[in-house]
Amino acid sequence: MTTTATAEAAAETAAGAPPPHPSEIVRDLPLSALTLSERNVRTIDDTPAELESLKASILAHGLIENLTVRPVDDRYKVIAGKRRFRAMRELVDENEIHPDMMVPCRILDESANDTEISLAENEIRVAMHPIDQVSAFRRLTEEGIDREKIAQRFGVSTRTVDQRLRLAGLPEEILDAARDDKLKLEHLHAFAATADQSRQLDVWSRIKDGSYHPGAHWIRTEVTRESVRADEGRARFVGVDAYTAAGGRVEVDLFSDGEDDRAMLLDPHVLDKLAADKLQQVADDLTAQGWKWAEPHLELDWDAAQQYGRLRGTPAEPTEQQAAELKRVNERVAEIDTRLESMSAELEEHGGDPPEDHPSWALIGEREQLEDEENRIRIEIDQNVTYTPAQMACAGCLVSIDGYNGLTVQTGLVRAADAKDVPQPPQPAGEDPGHPGGDTAGGAPDGCTAGESAGGYIPPTKRQSTKNPETEAVRAAGLSNNLAEEMRLVRNAVVKGHLANDFEAAFDLAAYEMSLSAFAANVYGARPLAMTLNGTADRPMGSPEERAAFEAASPGIALLESNRESLPLDWLAEKDPGRRFLAFTDLPLGDRQRLFAAAAARALNKQLSFDHGAHAEGEATIARLDIPFEAIWRPDLDRFWSQMRKGEMLAIARRTLGPEWAAAHGKDKKDELANAMAAAFGRDGEAESLGLSAAGRAAALGWTPSGFRAFDPARPPEEDAGNGNGDARKSEAAGPEVDNGDAEEHAETVAGAATTTDTESADAASESSAGGTEPATDDAVNGVVLQHPLAVADDGDGMSEDNGDDNAGPCDGDATTPFDHGPSDELPPFLQK
Repeated sequence: MTTTATAEAAAETAAGAPPPHPSEIVRDLPLSALTLSERNVRTIDDTPAELESLKASILAHGLIENLTVRPVDDRYKVIAGKRRFRAMRELVDENEIHPDMMVPCRILDESANDTEISLAENEIRVAMHPIDQVSAFRRLTEEGIDREKIAQRFGVSTRTVDQRLRLAGLPEEILDAARDDKLKLEHLHAFAATADQSRQLDVWSRIKDGSYHPGAHWIRTEVTRESVRADEGRARFVGVDAYTAAGGRVEVDLFSDGEDDRAMLLDPHVLDKLAADKLQQVADDLTAQGWKWAEPHLELDWDAAQQYGRLRGTPAEPTEQQAAELKRVNERVAEIDTRLESMSAELEEHGGDPPEDHPSWALIGEREQLEDEENRIRIEIDQNVTYTPAQMACAGCLVSIDGYNGLTVQTGLVRAADAKDVPQPPQPAGEDPGHPGGDTAGGAPDGCTAGESAGGYIPPTKRQSTKNPETEAVRAAGLSNNLAEEMRLVRNAVVKGHLANDFEAAFDLAAYEMSLSAFAANVYGARPLAMTLNGTADRPMGSPEERAAFEAASPGIALLESNRESLPLDWLAEKDPGRRFLAFTDLPLGDRQRLFAAAAARALNKQLSFDHGAHAEGEATIARLDIPFEAIWRPDLDRFWSQMRKGEMLAIARRTLGPEWAAAHGKDKKDELANAMAAAFGRDGEAESLGLSAAGRAAALGWTPSGFRAFDPARPPEEDAGNGNGDARKSEAAGPEVDNGDAEEHAETVAGAATTTDTESADAASESSAGGTEPATDDAVNGVVLQHPLAVADDGDGMSEDNGDDNAGPCDGDATTPFDHGPSDELPPFLQK
């Protein structure tokens, strides 16, 4: 309110109107007449960035809110509005505004308490919700104000404007979740690492219905999973300019730390093609220089070179450029250390943790970058090795991309077949050629380390086994980790569906687990049942569309849903726990048994029978259920065959469909072979139309992947089923292991079982398919024996019978065999089949 308005208010008072409230007495006062009151409660000053933002707003929009002052002598002390007053004083010092600029001020009367007014002015203020803020920025751009003008008017950087506009561009579904405080600002920053709304929604759909939201780091990793950072080794090696010239797309991660990793390369296939071409060119240049071979690798194990011998070569001095770079780096590091030392007293005042804008942080960051650069230079110097033409003629190089530095070339590597061609130095006269250098004791010659020849040749280093037994078990079965996990889910849902309807099997398994928990305090580790009865997963994580597609391909899910619909669950409606328990106990015994079996089934842990550490109790239970897997689930094109390698499919075809069929399709492209396998192993089609014999078609309908049937060991598709056994070769040469006389009957039986729920038909299909199509089960699973109890022959002394076969499973003579049972007639009936 201006002075004129105040005079009008006084006139109204004289005419009988009520006097104005003290807050309505507002005058325009010159800025030079104002000073800061010691009664102002705000003592913590703004950061430089906050002050700059406020100054920019005052220049662009004026003083939006009045100052609150009290007259003292010939001056006016600012009670509320310290930040605005300080910003205007700095603008005067910068000659941006006049020192006598008129400022609207609310003048307090004598009854007002200065401290109370200052506190109220700061206390009742509520910051704008971040979503409203970013939405307002988006509205400004929609109204035609460009980002540079917005940044200028609000005193922020254009990158800050871009960040807020990126947040405003998030899908409304995610913004609504943030409005409802289901997501924090850090989660929004993670989602906004990409502008791709489809990726954002895909990740959101996977977590929105969960009771727990993962951290921002997980979200950022998922939304950028298909991108490559510009500071990654591949990108450094190819160069962003070359990548974009080839049509690759680049996006900026506005919320990352540091400059280098803000650029995200969205087309990794373009980057990989460029990197592979460039690596091949490097390899070609090396062979042109005289190396016998040079292999390019986009990815290379860290210890890949250990399988080769190595030539020592002749170390060379650093190049002039390397020496100059090393000197520059060392001198700059010394300068930084001197400056940090001069700041030591100042840093101690902050307890070693100075403010974010303190210059020491920039120096520390620069020093870390220089240390990385020094390491890179020293690695290059270490690689300054020269070789003679004779050495190069029998050795080669591995060309690859380091995860951070880019191109890496490992030179002087000798294959085992070329070790005999490594040039040896001439032997001094009078020395025994069998012991060069006079090393008669068998040790290393003078000047050489152990295992090193006098000619500078270092034999291969024996590689330490770092294989993961879980991964190796899956690999031995010829499956990828993803496919094996899906097969576990498919199998487990089918087993659950059958266990849910078998009280005795479920009761025995659950009672076993309960007894372990109650009476065996020293039993630890995973169990076949999750005895807290937490339901285990039946579907993989993913979008609703992905989950729906999986459900359509997993028959066990329908079995479980049908089972739930048949259960008596009315007692759950009781809210009082006591009444609810009484209602449950009033159920007939048969109903309670069905509920027990159904609950136990839903806690079953997934596994394939060949999994490393697979639960033997679970496999015995599956054997007891006698599930006709081959009649319930058939491998289809999209979810099985298209994920198999061609060689694996052909091996399965040779073993199951016969060598003639496999040979006829041996030259098919992978997609063509996958389609043929899907048809041959699918439910529909006659043997003749599929190019199969009746026996081959019957074998296909009775086939399931390794690990489905109980105690089914891993059967590597790339190896014949006999694994070195002559009889197995003969049986394969003769065709599939199905009795030709019963082949057609077998095919009809299995096909019938696939389309009926009649128990007798399903049992007949299981018995028929088990009669001649299953390969021998004498394999071991990665050194862990998991076999049917009858596979271990006990000779009465507690040890397994040794049949003299070198290919016998590791259970032979192993006193720790988990199925060290007595005579077979002592086994329960379901294990005597």
